[in-house]
Amino acid sequence: MKLFKMLIMSLLVLSSLPASAASNSDIKAINKVVKQYFEGVRKGDEALLKRAFYNQNMNMKALLTIDGKEQLLSLADAEAFADLAKRPDASYTGKVLSINVYQPNAAFVLFDFNDMFIDGFQLLKQAGKWKILNKTFVEKK
Repeated sequence: MKLFKMLIMSLLVLSSLPASAASNSDIKAINKVVKQYFEGVRKGDEALLKRAFYNQNMNMKALLTIDGKEQLLSLADAEAFADLAKRPDASYTGKVLSINVYQPNAAFVLFDFNDMFIDGFQLLKQAGKWKILNKTFVEKK
């Protein structure tokens, strides 16, 4: 619950900031990285997934209901990539819900994953390239 509250607070703060930091090329590049992540999951392609992430490192957290109880799960690096790649399914659907570039080198993306989860991605731009730094997701209710 604490993670969910932090996510909501972050979204409120981000939504109050001006979007002037975003260029059209940044939005396209961010969409491309998120699509690369999604295609990696759909295809079960761990190498493709890793290319979407900053330094091929991932910190993934999820708030899920397991056996009727909300639980915070945390996976990092190899474990997270392996978990994402182990259930490929070409029928998965996904769409970007919002992109908020809140600094010239920092963005937050909300993504609807297969109408089951809402993913939140933190992205950083370094040396002209956008990469995912962190992923948090919750069950869509």
